[in-house]
Formats: sequence, C-alpha cells, structure tokens
Amino acid sequence: MKWVDVKKECSIDDQSKVFFINSESKDALIDQLFKMGFKVYLLDGEKIDSEVSFFSEFAATLGFPDYFGKNWDAFYDCMGDFDADGASAVAIVWDKSTSTISKNLYTFVRCLSALVELPNDYRGDPDPEGINQFEVFFIGDGDQFLDL
Repeated sequence: MKWVDVKKECSIDDQSKVFFINSESKDALIDQLFKMGFKVYLLDGEKIDSEVSFFSEFAATLGFPDYFGKNWDAFYDCMGDFDADGASAVAIVWDKSTSTISKNLYTFVRCLSALVELPNDYRGDPDPEGINQFEVFFIGDGDQFLDL
C-alpha cells in the first residue's frame, strides 16, 4: 500500500503530527481509515488515568506479549517489534481522550509526546513487509477537536 495523505482524504485542515477529532466524527473517521486501508486500533480513554493504565490499555489493544514490562523502555521495544498483523498502515484512535485529560493531564501529555514520535519511526524507505504509515488520532469533545 502506498502512503496516504490522511489530512487530504479526511479534509483535515491542521498541520500537527497528531489529529484531534470531535467525538461526533469518530465513526466517520474510522470508516474513512478502513476505506484507505488502515488497520485501526481503538484505545478507551476512560480506562487510562495513569501511565500504568496507558500501558495496560495499549498492550491489550495492540496485543503486546505477556512479558511486556509496562514501562517506557518496554513500550518502545514492543513498538519496535510490532507488525500490526501484516498491515502496512496503522491508525491509533484514542477514544474519549478528554476523560484521560480530566483525570490526569500529566499522563495524557506524557503519552501524547511518546505517540507523536512513533510516526517518525515509520517514515522513510518503504518496507514491503512492514508498517509504512502510522497515524494517531485523539477523539474528544471541545473546541480544539475538529469535525470531519
């Protein structure tokens, strides 16, 4: 699969590395991502209120191995080995992200900064057998979240 310009295909007028999408547009976003060939992983923000709960939710959603250590080093190690069941394009959709923000802003910011860097690991020379595109979407309510 060739790289997809998500901003163009979803009509998103934003220059950030991650996307903040209004909760009312979540289903339309996921439908568009599937149509563009993305494997979509949906995190539940209501389950995330600390770094440990982020690691637990991320590991369960992406199918990390049982020995995953629930710390940042282990997270980056597992992401380095992550193959998305052979998909070449991956979208992480953090649903109800405003729930995490209201419970623990530090956790949200720390996790956001880690997720922002992940797409950079999947850019460059195409890998015919690996992930070539990695996008991150935060779903929530408020003026900062865009409608599709």
